[in-house]
Amino acid sequence: MTYRLHITTTASAHCTRAARLWLKANILAILLLLTLAAPAEATITSFFVVGNTCTGPTSTTFTPGGAPIQVTWCVTTTDNATEQLCGHGIRLRAANSAENNRFRITNRVLGPNFPDPTSSPFSFTTPPIFITNPAQTRDYGGIFDLIVPVPAEANQLLATFTLAPQANATNASYQIFLDSFTGLGVDNPNEIPYSACGVPVDFLVPQASITFNLLTYNVTPSAGANGAISPATVQAIGHGNTTSFTVTPDAGHTAVVTGTCGGTLVGNTYTTNAITSACTVIANFTPPNTAPNAPTIGTAVAGNASVSVAFTAPGNNGGSVITGYTATCGAQSNTGTASPIVVSSLTNGTPVTCSVLATNAIGNSVASAQSNSVTPTAPTFTVTPSVIGVNGTISPSIAQTVSSGATSAFTVTPNSGYSASVGGTCGGALVATTYTTAAIAADCSVIASFTLNTVLSAVQSRKTHGAAGVFDLPIDSAVLIGGLVSVEPRAIGTGHLIVFQFNQAVTTIGTVTAVDNMANPIGAASAAINPMNNTEVIVTLTGVANARRVTVALNGVNTTLNVTTSLGFLLGDVDNSRTVDTTDTSETKLRSGQAVTAANFKYDVNAAGSINASDIVSVKNRLGGAL
Repeated sequence: MTYRLHITTTASAHCTRAARLWLKANILAILLLLTLAAPAEATITSFFVVGNTCTGPTSTTFTPGGAPIQVTWCVTTTDNATEQLCGHGIRLRAANSAENNRFRITNRVLGPNFPDPTSSPFSFTTPPIFITNPAQTRDYGGIFDLIVPVPAEANQLLATFTLAPQANATNASYQIFLDSFTGLGVDNPNEIPYSACGVPVDFLVPQASITFNLLTYNVTPSAGANGAISPATVQAIGHGNTTSFTVTPDAGHTAVVTGTCGGTLVGNTYTTNAITSACTVIANFTPPNTAPNAPTIGTAVAGNASVSVAFTAPGNNGGSVITGYTATCGAQSNTGTASPIVVSSLTNGTPVTCSVLATNAIGNSVASAQSNSVTPTAPTFTVTPSVIGVNGTISPSIAQTVSSGATSAFTVTPNSGYSASVGGTCGGALVATTYTTAAIAADCSVIASFTLNTVLSAVQSRKTHGAAGVFDLPIDSAVLIGGLVSVEPRAIGTGHLIVFQFNQAVTTIGTVTAVDNMANPIGAASAAINPMNNTEVIVTLTGVANARRVTVALNGVNTTLNVTTSLGFLLGDVDNSRTVDTTDTSETKLRSGQAVTAANFKYDVNAAGSINASDIVSVKNRLGGAL
């Protein structure tokens, strides 16, 4: 007899000391299994992808402190029909102690075939760590499934992790390791029972391959006449980094660098600010021996008591380097090194004459400009409204001219079934359907967006009928506990699933309660978002006796929605009459021997996977029972 297991991996090996000791202690049991088993052969590949399915890229870009990243751990098996895969183990950890907490695990969802390791009977499993992830701390995604061996399917989802990049995250901030891999192949389940998964073989598995890259942005340089900038080609710069350019003016010219990147020119080197979006670096070069042009004087700015004086600056004058400028308006003046210069302490409505004077390195005045006059007046700004999407309107919908310090109001009307929110750069508050801006001090925007309201679509009573599968019984969520509630005729068992189905994905839920028709607590209820279908919330009821009415209240769905449903549990009431009578017996007999389908599943009252004499006896034994 021969037993073989093939493992496909992509990097250096890693195995825990505990696994090696365990393997050594059980070598005789493993040799016995290898002797008894028929030839078996399997190919197993364990891998990571970006996203929440088992297809996709093996690398991703991220912004420090930006959007979270989902990483999914998968396995592909090519086992034959009698081979089984027992389990996997995993850990996610920082590359080293210096990288601690630069990515944080904020959530983990296990695949359908892999239970939470904290419920495993193995004492060496470590509970998951969700809030922080220090070096060497493990977060497992399922291990040693002893009850239901994993079927041979391609691309099984083992676990999906949500990683939140922190503000100090770098390209090397995170590594993902397979901690161990355990597998067992059997040719004949009659020779070696599936409980053989309790004696796993621990194999070395190299580090999985996945790459995290900083998001990069294009920095585009350009230069005007009379000089050059180097490098002159577009530079791809990682988020939060800076870059430098050499700015070289022709003889007798002076460099002035502008653009949208921001930065500082020291000598001939211009170093940008930290790059957080695509931006430009623009080098211009002023000619020698020129004086400032006549100033352009803007309107009042701060408190209606200042004016902005703009001018074109000379590079030098007769070889004397210009070091600064003084703008004078009436009796008030201010200095600066670049245009414009703001001159304050002026009076609204009072005309004032402004001029600009350039000075050299030793404080001598070397060039003056022709004076211009202006009367300071209250400035106005443009408030531009807009709507994202087509699910509502904003009125007025055209740009508004607003005086400095004043506010502007807009009516925001969502379509039926939607809710409004307002953003933009103006600031303000939305009360009912009226959005009022903050005091306007610059051109700004008001942007209305509309989101679909979360509503309850349906409620189902869910049972698994053995090998026949899962069947849902619709529950009329509009009927109250005192009325003719929908009846669940199937056995309650140790726990019963009530499924609330919504029109869109559910991201948050609050509390869940279960009460009887006298509003007294009954049994216990817990709720969770279905990890395989996030439009469903599954409520598990326990401790509810037969012939009882129950109202389930689920609160805080997507933060604000509260929903309620009522139903009765009455084993054998297949005709929903709220009483078990001879009609229920005859209806069940009529279907005895039928395979369980979506049309007749409720007659399988024992939820055993077939309609037979056992179901008929269950109904007869409860004749006369009523809600």
